[in-house]
Amino acid sequence: MCGNNVVETGEVCDGTSLAGRSCNNQGFTAGTLSCSADCQSLNTNLCATALCGNNVVETGEVCDGTNLAGQSCSTQGFTQGTLSCIGDCRSFNINLCVTNHFCGDGILNAQDAGEQCDDANTRNGDGCSSGCRRETYNPSMCGDGVAFNFEDNRQEECDGSDLRNLDCTNLGFRGGNLGCSSACNYGLL
Repeated sequence: MCGNNVVETGEVCDGTSLAGRSCNNQGFTAGTLSCSADCQSLNTNLCATALCGNNVVETGEVCDGTNLAGQSCSTQGFTQGTLSCIGDCRSFNINLCVTNHFCGDGILNAQDAGEQCDDANTRNGDGCSSGCRRETYNPSMCGDGVAFNFEDNRQEECDGSDLRNLDCTNLGFRGGNLGCSSACNYGLL
């Protein structure tokens, strides 16, 4: 009996009863599904499909072309980089997003705990391991602009302009300009 809002044998739908169907499970991304007057078919005229690639973020899309819906690498948990939209408009491409510098990125970052070097190779004689730590003491390293403490108590107090974030007051003086000698020791200028 078509029209009683109960799907019965031989009916696809009946009035407002769509047997659990919706625009979404019929392959659309939004809209309102309805039943035909004869209860034999679903009416999808009011269903809509988002058009991926039109730079408008529509229902079912997280981004579209260059429209990232206000999202960026930082909103995705990264510190910098370029976020883009994947071609299906349902996800972001985070391949060009990066976090803070890390061991192995080739950038010596004094804020990275324990990072003494960051070229991740020992081939060039500097002893930099893949853990960004110096593995060997090389006295010829004085003059490379980076001051290091070594496990065997040999150390560079400073190296070039790297004064280990110290100044004269840290060394017990009331003032003055701290400098570094060619032997990698502190000296007053």
